[in-house]
Amino acid sequence: MPETTYDAAEAAPAQLASALLEAALSRNESTPTPASSGLDEIDTVALHGGFRYGEITSIAGASGTGKTLIVLHAVASHLLQHKNGEVAFIDTTGSFSPIRLRDIILVRLKRQIQPSALKQSGYVYEKLPHDAVAKDNNLLRNEATEMLDRVRVMRVFDFAGVVEAVGEVGENCERISRLDENRKRHQHCETSENATREIADSQDEDEENGNVEVVGGAMYDAEGSRMAKCEVPVSDQDEDIVGVGMIVLDTVTNVVGSLMAKSQVQGTYE
Repeated sequence: MPETTYDAAEAAPAQLASALLEAALSRNESTPTPASSGLDEIDTVALHGGFRYGEITSIAGASGTGKTLIVLHAVASHLLQHKNGEVAFIDTTGSFSPIRLRDIILVRLKRQIQPSALKQSGYVYEKLPHDAVAKDNNLLRNEATEMLDRVRVMRVFDFAGVVEAVGEVGENCERISRLDENRKRHQHCETSENATREIADSQDEDEENGNVEVVGGAMYDAEGSRMAKCEVPVSDQDEDIVGVGMIVLDTVTNVVGSLMAKSQVQGTYE
């Protein structure tokens, strides 16, 4: 087999930093707002804005230091920010607590209303009646409970189960992506049909006035200039996340550790 040689002079061409900046800004604009950890200091200092979508973030620490609490707050942030968004929670230890997650969501919901059960009347805050507070708490608790319908808990016992769970999530995301593309294509067809009907109506009026001439399916104005076909493109702006937008693996050490012996520096998986 002939040996392939590379000339250093044929290295990849240099790119302007301004072009890289433009690409980075465009990528940031299309990326959803990062999910919050529930604590501004962690979001700002450690995460530089929060848990960014499209990236893998690992949280490590000793037992009882609040790792799971931070993760559950990130899950709550995702559910609150994206009304159709789902979370895949891959549980390798059997320690997932739906009550704890519901309570965290409930706390985050209460943050969105006036603190200390106060309501604002002009510039004066007055205490809400106890019955009204209890009613609001029940409504918020029901809303938090309903959000758990968008959390898929996947119990696995080994690394093979993790791979299978992630693959299942990927297949589901591909299916939703195809459905979304078909929906956009259907919207585009409907928009084009509406635009065509509007052009046809306008064309009939202009033909009656002698302003438009149709030659071979193309339209020309009175001066002989060809008129472009009107098409309204579908917006490519970022839409709300639909389907699984966040995957949580708690914990990876529980399944990877079993693949490694104390004398090994790396694990093997077949």
